[in-house]
Amino acid sequence: MPTNPWVSHVRQYVIDHGVSYKEALVAAKDSYVKKAPAARSKSKSAIAQCREEVAALKAALSQYETKPPRMRVMKEEIRPTRPPRMREPKEDYRARQDTYPT
Repeated sequence: MPTNPWVSHVRQYVIDHGVSYKEALVAAKDSYVKKAPAARSKSKSAIAQCREEVAALKAALSQYETKPPRMRVMKEEIRPTRPPRMREPKEDYRARQDTYPT
C-alpha cells in the first residue's frame, strides 16, 4: 500500500467504482478529504532533550576534570637568543695596491 494518502484514495476509488486509474484521478478529487495536519506534541523535541543530556553529562564530567597549575615560562625557553652575527669586514679596495696601478 502506498504511503501517500491521495494515491491510496485513488486506488481505492478504482476498486470501488471499476474505472481506470486515469479516470479515477479526475473523479476521486470530489470524494477526497484531506487530513488535518497532526498537532505538535507539548513534549520537548528530540534535539532539546539531547542538549539537556549533553549539558548534564558535561556537568558530571566537570567535577573530575582538574586543570594543571599555570606555570610561568621564561622567554629563553620560548625564543632562545642567538649570538649576534659576526660579519667579515669588507675589504677596502683602496688598501690593495695591485688593483690600481700607480
